[in-house]
Amino acid sequence: MNPTNSTEYILGIECDGAQYHSSRTARERDRLRQSVLEGMGWNIYRIWSTDWIKDPFGARERLLQAVASAIQSGFMVNSRMHKKNKIECSTDLEEDFFIHEEVSELLPDDNLTIENVQLQNLPKFVDFCPNTKFSSIDEVLTELPEYLQDNQPITVDYFVQLLRDRFFDESVLRKLKKVPSLYISAETGLFTDNYGSIWYDDKDYEFMTVPRRNTDENERGNTNSICFSEVIGLCYLCVKSFYGPTTDEIVNQYKQVFNYKRAGKGINGTISSALDLLANKKMIIQRVQKWYIAD
Repeated sequence: MNPTNSTEYILGIECDGAQYHSSRTARERDRLRQSVLEGMGWNIYRIWSTDWIKDPFGARERLLQAVASAIQSGFMVNSRMHKKNKIECSTDLEEDFFIHEEVSELLPDDNLTIENVQLQNLPKFVDFCPNTKFSSIDEVLTELPEYLQDNQPITVDYFVQLLRDRFFDESVLRKLKKVPSLYISAETGLFTDNYGSIWYDDKDYEFMTVPRRNTDENERGNTNSICFSEVIGLCYLCVKSFYGPTTDEIVNQYKQVFNYKRAGKGINGTISSALDLLANKKMIIQRVQKWYIAD
C-alpha cells in the first residue's frame, strides 16, 4: 500500500507453499494468476518458501529492497486497478540500500537513538575538518569538542590519520596513537574510552551508538577508524530488525554500512566481540547459531 495514500497499491507479494512444489497444476495456476494480475497493472514480487527457510535474513532484505524500489519509482496502482506499464523491480541488495532516504529528513540529529533509527536510513559519517592553518595538535584539539558535540565519537586512529594527511610530525603522531592521554585529557574537555574512541566528555559516553554510514568521500578508510560503540549498535540493530540473523549475515551488513568489499579476521573478530558484549549484557541471545533479542 502507498504509505501516503491508502487507496493506492505499489506492490503485490505472493508466497508459494507446499502445494506449489507438489502439484504441477498448482504451479501453472499460480503463474497464470500472476500473469493476469500483471496484465491489469500489478507489480508482483514472489517470495519462495525455500529461500525464506534457508536464508530468512537475505529473503527479508530482498523483499524490503523490492518495496523500497517500488516506492522510489513511483509505481502505483489505484484501488480500481487502472492498467499501467509493468516496471522491472530488482530484488538484489544494491550498494545504495542504506541511503534511499536520508534520516536527517526524518529526525533532528540530536534525536537519533538506537531505538528510533533503522538500517535503511542510517546517517552518514561526517568528517572532522580542522582549520588548515593549525600547526599543532593542541590547536586542533580546540576545535574537536564542538565537532564531537554535533556528531558522534571518533577513534584515535581516525584522528591520527586525519593529522597525518595534513603533514603533522610523524613522531608526535606515533606518540599520540600510543599514549592518547598525553594530549587528550580532562584538561582539553575530552574523554578517551577503553576502545580508543574520543568523546566530548565522560558523561557523554555510551557503550552503544547509532552507526554512521561510510561513503567513498569520507576519510574513515580502515576498520580501526570505526568506533566500537557503532559496531555494537549495528549488531543490535541487525538482531532487532531481522529475525535470527547469523554472525556471517551481520558481517555482511557491516560491509554494506561501512563500505567494505571484504571482511577479514579483524572485522569478524570485532563483530564477535560486539555480539558477545551484547549477550553478556543479556540484550541478545544465541540459539543454533542465530541471534535473537533476549526475552
